[in-house]
Amino acid sequence: MAEYRYRYRYFYRVEDEQSQAVTTPGKGISAAGRADLNLSAMHGNQAEELRWNLQNHLDWSSNYESPFISAYDDEDVAFSIAEGRREKLGREHVTVTKIDVSKVHGQIEFRELRPLAERLGVWIPDKAYHNSECEWIFLHDIPDEAVVGVVEF
Repeated sequence: MAEYRYRYRYFYRVEDEQSQAVTTPGKGISAAGRADLNLSAMHGNQAEELRWNLQNHLDWSSNYESPFISAYDDEDVAFSIAEGRREKLGREHVTVTKIDVSKVHGQIEFRELRPLAERLGVWIPDKAYHNSECEWIFLHDIPDEAVVGVVEF
C-alpha cells in the first residue's frame, strides 16, 4: 500500500433526516448530485462549473442536488454540530459518521473548503463560516471501506 500522505486521516460527517448525502451500510456515503467536476480547476469553464456547484452547495436553502459531501477534520466540531441539530433544530435522526481516508487512499477526491472557496472567489455564508474552518468537501462518494463508525444521537 502506498504511504499515507494527507494531513488528516479521520473526518467526521454529520447527517440527519434532511441531509442530501447519506451513509448507507455496505455502500458508503453518496452525494445526491453527480456533476462531473475537476476539483483542481483554476480557470475557464471547469473553474466556473466548480465555482457554481460550490456556491450552491453552501446555500442551505437551495433545492440543488450537490455532488459534494461535507465532513469535518475535528471530531469535537462534528459532535457539537450534531448536538445543535438535535437540540436547537429538533432533528430526530442525527448521526456522526467517522471516515478513515487512509483505507481508500487514492480512491476519493476531497479538498479543504475555505482554501477552495477563496481560490474560486466563493463567499461562505455567515451561518456556515465558523465551522467551515474545519470543513472539507468530498466529491460524489466515500466508499464503505472508509466508514469506520457511526454514532447515533
